[in-house]
Amino acid sequence: METKKITAFKVLSSVVLALLTILFVFPFYWILTGAFKSQPDTIMIPPQWWPSMPTMENFQQLMVQNPALQWMWNSVFISLATMLLVCATSSLAGYVLAKKRFYGQRILFAIFIAAMALPKQVVLVPLVRIVNFMGIHDTLAAVILPLVGWPFGVFLMKQFSENIPTELLESAKIDGCGEIRTFWSVAFPIVKPGFAALAIFTFINKFDREARDPYELLDEIEDVLGIHTCPINWPIGCGRAFRGVYDRERDCVDLFHANAGGSREVETRTLSMEDPELPELLSAEYYEKLREDRELLDGASDNFSRERIDRGDLTPVFFGSALTNFGVETFLSHFLSMTEAPLPRKSDQGLIDPVKESFSAFVFKIQANMDPRHRDRVAFLRICSGEFDAGMEVNHVQSGRRVKLSQPTQLMADERKIVEKAYAGDIIGVFDPGIFAIGDTLSTKDKIEFEGIPTFAPEHFARVRQMDTMKRKQFIKGIYQIAQEGAIQIFQEFNTGMEEIIVGVVGQLQFEVLTYRLENEYNVEVKLEKLPYEHIRWIDNYSEINIDKLQGTSDMKKIKDLKDRPLLIFVNSWSIRMVEERNPDLVLSDFAKN
Repeated sequence: METKKITAFKVLSSVVLALLTILFVFPFYWILTGAFKSQPDTIMIPPQWWPSMPTMENFQQLMVQNPALQWMWNSVFISLATMLLVCATSSLAGYVLAKKRFYGQRILFAIFIAAMALPKQVVLVPLVRIVNFMGIHDTLAAVILPLVGWPFGVFLMKQFSENIPTELLESAKIDGCGEIRTFWSVAFPIVKPGFAALAIFTFINKFDREARDPYELLDEIEDVLGIHTCPINWPIGCGRAFRGVYDRERDCVDLFHANAGGSREVETRTLSMEDPELPELLSAEYYEKLREDRELLDGASDNFSRERIDRGDLTPVFFGSALTNFGVETFLSHFLSMTEAPLPRKSDQGLIDPVKESFSAFVFKIQANMDPRHRDRVAFLRICSGEFDAGMEVNHVQSGRRVKLSQPTQLMADERKIVEKAYAGDIIGVFDPGIFAIGDTLSTKDKIEFEGIPTFAPEHFARVRQMDTMKRKQFIKGIYQIAQEGAIQIFQEFNTGMEEIIVGVVGQLQFEVLTYRLENEYNVEVKLEKLPYEHIRWIDNYSEINIDKLQGTSDMKKIKDLKDRPLLIFVNSWSIRMVEERNPDLVLSDFAKN
């Protein structure tokens, strides 16, 4: 074994580090020993380094003669309350400053930045006056509230919120989420510190830098999310000492070796736990630590159970480095092995086997103006069976036409990739010339038609009019295309044309999305006239009854959708029951299928 040469620099650095350690540890030592000294001993000169006559008098005086427990509770309460309020306000403010656009936004953020440089002494006098004015002096609130709205916390959460994908927020708005629901369900899980897993399959991206103990992370997942954990692999070292991961299923070690020059790719080497080279490659310290972790995990961790995972009681946990792309492939391989193959889909000809049948797919989403420069429309297809070839011709069942599926693309994040082949289970986007609708079936067979996608009942209605009558064409085009995307539902008076357009949405925010998109994408300014209706019902047997002779109520209105299917909207829920009683042959449902 080669002995390391002792140099003057190593000796000097070791001495300096030892002195610094003593310097930082000494205050804690002095406090601890001072607690067991009498009052005169604490002020002796020269100082008494160790209690000559240890006593519990200080503790007795503290606990008996003073409300020490109350002081402790005050400290704990103030700390917890301040932490929660600071986190809440900083998260909300940071989210707004990062993702919302309003006048004075930059000025407001600049004020927060400037406030970080202000010393506390500057705001002390105004703060005392505000506290006295509010009448909360001599209360815990006077200590807690001034700390809320911490400028640094707002700055920090703004930087986290910048990474929230705008597409997720837009999707939430389209689905009818309000601002509070969007923040709580979409934004907050992304910016919430400490959460490493919000889905069933968890990938912990941590070991490319110094971080917490992996056992602590598993405990936090179980405590916060209420889900038991089953580590599939286990890290060996972390940060700069990150050596690799241990794969529990294969009982082998994937060694980590970064390429020179700061490359994002890494080199890996796989060795069995019984390989004689492994202790030397890892070092004796890491090898023994790995053996201990393996025994502990085998004895204490939950076993892998697909049934528990499907129930949401258990989550597999993977460790790796997204920064260096180490461990990601392992995670994806396990993820693919845990997922199911494409299942048969119900059609009017029975279940369609994804392997044996010829090509078939259905449209589940349409997005207009994905590229505003070209006003393009993309129809997203889910392939249910067979094989897709670029440029193939298929039957569009709903229109009875043969169509060519051109410009097939697959989207990953902000990247588009042209695809030549795709198979059952894949999702692709094709150019939509304006003939596709959500729920449409595409097939090489003549008559196959998949079961439609449910259309949920809107709860808010408004009459929409364009402000400029000269832009009628753009208005009709825009509102039709947005409706075909499924973002809104549009209706018209039962016995009229498109002169009066009624828009139905699930959430109020969808009205804002509609007006914004019409103005920015179609250059049409509109006016919304809110209607009092809150309930809608589709007439399932409209072909069997005379709609004109229905006995309704005063708050009932007859309308029809884009497919000329009649519907009824009501102000009150009791009117629905009244109409059903007056018309025994009428069959109503609260949702339809595209």
